[in-house]
Amino acid sequence: MDYRLKTKEQLIQELLELQQKVDAVNRNYAKKTKNDFSPHSTESLVHAINNAISLLLVNNNLNEAIEIGLAIIGKASGVDRAFFLKIPILIQI
Repeated sequence: MDYRLKTKEQLIQELLELQQKVDAVNRNYAKKTKNDFSPHSTESLVHAINNAISLLLVNNNLNEAIEIGLAIIGKASGVDRAFFLKIPILIQI
C-alpha cells in the first residue's frame, strides 16, 4: 500500500511495530554477543595465544611459526582469517 494513502495513525502504528522488531533484533544480538564471549571462549583464546607465543620461542623458522600461530589463534577465536601487521613505531627524542 502506498504510504500516501495511509492515515497518520496507520503510519504511526507501523513505525511502532517496526521499532518493536528492531528492539527484538537488538536484544537477540546482545544476547548472542554476550554468549559468544563466555569465560570458556576467553580461556580457550588465552590458551591459543600462549601456544602461539611458545611456537615463536622454540621454532627457528619465524615465518612458519607466525603462520601456524595465526592459524591456532584464528581457530580459537572462530574466524577464518587472521593477519599479522607490522606497524613501525616512530620514536622521537
